[in-house]
Amino acid sequence: MPQNTASYYKELKLPLKIQILILITPIILVGIFSYYLFYTDTSTFYKYMRKENQPVELITFFILFLASLTAFIFSYRLMISGIKFSGLFYFIFAAGLLFVTMEEISWGQWFFKFSTPDYLSGINKQNEFNLHNIVIVNITFELLRILFGLGGLISIFLARFKRFIYLSSPLSMASWYLIILLFASLDFYNWFDASYRGLYEGNIFWFAAKFTEFLELLISISAFLFIWFNYKKLTKKRPE
Repeated sequence: MPQNTASYYKELKLPLKIQILILITPIILVGIFSYYLFYTDTSTFYKYMRKENQPVELITFFILFLASLTAFIFSYRLMISGIKFSGLFYFIFAAGLLFVTMEEISWGQWFFKFSTPDYLSGINKQNEFNLHNIVIVNITFELLRILFGLGGLISIFLARFKRFIYLSSPLSMASWYLIILLFASLDFYNWFDASYRGLYEGNIFWFAAKFTEFLELLISISAFLFIWFNYKKLTKKRPE
């Protein structure tokens, strides 16, 4: 049965100021990252921030891990509450997030400083202990970013239906999902172009490749917010 959007916000008890803040935050972040990317006096700082095992990646790792842990707890609580479909979704979602979390830090390689095995170093374009830098596998991760953005937009529509109440997002998350979908789609195009020409700067969307680490940060934050919004609803009265 359709659920009124206004009642959805009432259930979440999100003040208008918080909704606006959520809506504009990714836009502000895009502006900040663009400034550091294109303004030459700060480009060195930008390169440092997006390097392996540096602030952006470490923050992304921490938020992804927190989102995964929260999703596992949420899945368990949904299951014992008899909401099995949503519970199964969050279990799969949590497992996927945990996998991406470990991929983000190359399964601890940057922390524990172990070498990449020979069988992997030959096919991993960054000589790291992970799967997403293997060319033939990388396209899957590119597609997952696009699907995440699309799935987020669908979750906003699902807010109208009580049966999907724990799989929905508030309208204020639209900016997050749209920006993720945009940059993920542009980088998906770059993936094919780079496969043939060997460099991103050869096309008009080269800048999207520079936003990869930033894109992963946006995905981690929006994933956590998605879980948190729905977990919060479970602590309230269960929808009839």
